[in-house]
Amino acid sequence: MLHRSIDDNWMVVAETREAAEALIESNFDMKLVQRAHKMRRLDCYEAMIGLPREEQFDFFMELDQVTLTTRTENHKNGTEHWSEVLQQPESIGRIGGSFRAYFTAKQRAAFVAHFGGF
Repeated sequence: MLHRSIDDNWMVVAETREAAEALIESNFDMKLVQRAHKMRRLDCYEAMIGLPREEQFDFFMELDQVTLTTRTENHKNGTEHWSEVLQQPESIGRIGGSFRAYFTAKQRAAFVAHFGGF
């Protein structure tokens, strides 16, 4: 059951268009973006309670993936109001961080190369 490491948590899998534009325009000022979960963590927890114990961790890890959004996109319920969601290309690699995501210089270059043509 515990086949993933704790390093897998809060894995960035996408960015909204507004977040990607803000990052590029600000030279990656991470204070402009926040991690947003697909499902509120309390809702995830409540949904997990009814699952068999051996399925709970995988269920949690699947929903613990995040999208980088702007602050205004993140502070509302749901995801319908987000700008277009852009999938994170594998060329960028895993975005690190615990409470705030960060990009290495190599990841910044790959990000700009991929998303820079808005």
